Amino acid sequence: MTDERILHCETFRAGLGTVFPNFVLSDTSGEINLIASRDSTEEIFGMITVGQGYKINAFKVKAVNPQYRATEHECELQLTKLSKLVPITGNDLPKTQAQTTLLIELLSKPVNTTVDVLVVVFDVRPPQTFNCRDGINREKQTVTVLDDCMKMVNLGIWSEFVGKLDGKEGDAVILKNLHVRDYNGTRQPSTTTNTIIREAGRDAEAERLQKWFKTDGCCLEFEELILHTETA
Repeated sequence: MTDERILHCETFRAGLGTVFPNFVLSDTSGEINLIASRDSTEEIFGMITVGQGYKINAFKVKAVNPQYRATEHECELQLTKLSKLVPITGNDLPKTQAQTTLLIELLSKPVNTTVDVLVVVFDVRPPQTFNCRDGINREKQTVTVLDDCMKMVNLGIWSEFVGKLDGKEGDAVILKNLHVRDYNGTRQPSTTTNTIIREAGRDAEAERLQKWFKTDGCCLEFEELILHTETA
């Protein structure tokens, strides 16, 4: 998986000579660990400056090893041979607006499309265990979310993400890399192994949505995303 991010180097944890030097990077969403290979150790340490902003591309996203966890993030970034770290000049990082999909727009998305949504958590149900087609038992949790287009959907929260939204009713969250799926005539996105769950934090749009729900939205009625099928 490759992507590009604008990140701010806050601290670094390792020194020259380590097998896997790592840095703690941050942007407006939080912190994440960056791992470099031994071959690139000297080059990376020679160019990284604490407090400097960078554009980073062509990296891999992998689950963090709990034994070497440096941040609260569930994933870490691993540089590849194609990775580039480009310093950002100027005192301030560029402000980039994440593109999220409104819930009503999910009706026009093909099944298995990957989307990011900004929503308010409305209801979190207890997890259930399902026997999947591969014979493995997996936990699933249904979480109802809504947004200010007056729609609500049930999310399928699977496996490692079960419990992540417990107690978050009324909070705005950003859910990245959801798969669009259909279930019982309704649109029901579900988590994937690459899903990222992010709380409102310092995201201005998420804070706006959360404030709207607590002042006005909590008193309104919302509709499910019903799939309309043509009849003969």
